[in-house]
Amino acid sequence: MTATREVGLTAGPWARTDLTALRSCSLGIELGSDRTRIVSARGGVIADAPSALAVDLRSGKPVAVGDAAVALERSRTAEGTLPGYRGRPQVTVVWPVGDGSADNPAAVGLLLRALLAKAGKRRSRWRRVAVAVPHRSSPLLMLGVGKALESLGVREVVPVATPFAAACAGHLHLADAHPVLSVVCGASGIQAAVLSSGTVVDGDLAPTGTAAVDRALAVYLLDTYGLHLGPRHLHTLYPHLSGSPAATLTLRGWDARNATPRDQDVDVSELATAIAVPLDLMADLVRQVVARSSAEVLFDLTDRGAVLAGSGAAVAGLAERIGAATQLPTYPAPDPDLAVALGIANLISPASGKRRR
Repeated sequence: MTATREVGLTAGPWARTDLTALRSCSLGIELGSDRTRIVSARGGVIADAPSALAVDLRSGKPVAVGDAAVALERSRTAEGTLPGYRGRPQVTVVWPVGDGSADNPAAVGLLLRALLAKAGKRRSRWRRVAVAVPHRSSPLLMLGVGKALESLGVREVVPVATPFAAACAGHLHLADAHPVLSVVCGASGIQAAVLSSGTVVDGDLAPTGTAAVDRALAVYLLDTYGLHLGPRHLHTLYPHLSGSPAATLTLRGWDARNATPRDQDVDVSELATAIAVPLDLMADLVRQVVARSSAEVLFDLTDRGAVLAGSGAAVAGLAERIGAATQLPTYPAPDPDLAVALGIANLISPASGKRRR
C-alpha cells in the first residue's frame, strides 16, 4: 500500500513541514473537483485540465481526458447517453475528484495516468509524490488518494495542506515567524489557514465555493428570465458581479421554454444580490478562523492581510466581503488559479544536491 505522511497540516507531530521529504518528490499534484494540475520539480506546470474522464462502457478503458472529455459530455443526447467516439461503443464521462479527494480512486488513477501521458511523462513508477489536500484531511480521504496513486507505482504520498501550498507560491517564506492568512476558494469549497514558520497554526474549511456561486446565478437567471447559461458562461460573469449601480450586462444563453439562443439584458446589481448568500458564508468561514487567533497574531495579520487564491479570487466582491468580515486587507494572489500548483512546484524544487527518484 502507498504510504503517506502529512506536510503543512495541524495533526500531531507532523505540524511542521518536512522539506526533505518534499524535495525528494518527483511530481506534485493538485486534485481539484473542477481542474487537476500536475507539476514537476524541473518543469513547472506540465498538466492543467478539467478533472473529467471519458470511459469506454465495454472495456472500462479511458477514451478521452480533460477538455476532450468535457466536449463529449456536452454532446449528450436527450436520453442522457453519449454518442459513439471514433467508432467505439458509447462512453460515459465521470468527474472522479470531489472536495480535493479521490471519490473514485480507480478513475482518478486513470485520469492522472492519461494526463501524464499527454504531458510526455510515460514513466511506469514514481517513488514519491506531493499532493495538495484539504486542511485537516481525514485518514479515509488520505487512503483514497493513496489508492488512486498506486496505479502510478507511487510508493509514498506527501500530502500538503492546500492553503499552505497556495501561500508557498510566492508570499510565504518558510522561515518567517510572522503569521500569514492564506485563503483558497475553489469550486467545491473554501479553506482558510493562519500560517507561521512553515506550520499551519489554525485553519478551517467549508463546502461553499464557486460551484455554489454558479448554482445561485443559474437559478436566478432561470427563475427570473427563463435563461439557461452553461458553466463556462457563468464563469465569465465573475469579474462583473460587484453590484455597480446602473450597470447592465447583455447575456447570451438558451431560452428555457423554446430551446433557442437568446440575448438578455441583466442588471449587475441583481446578480450581486443573487450570490450574496454563498459569498457571506465564505467570508464568515474566514472570520471564524481570524476570531480564534490571539491578539499577537491579529496584530501581525493587520499588517499583512489575507491573500486569496483559487477560482474564487475572480469573483468580484468576495475579497471585499472577506475584508469587511475580518477587518483585514484582502487581496488576490499574483496568479490565483495556479497558486496551489505553483506553490507545490516551489516546495518540491530541490535547493541543492542530487535528487532521489
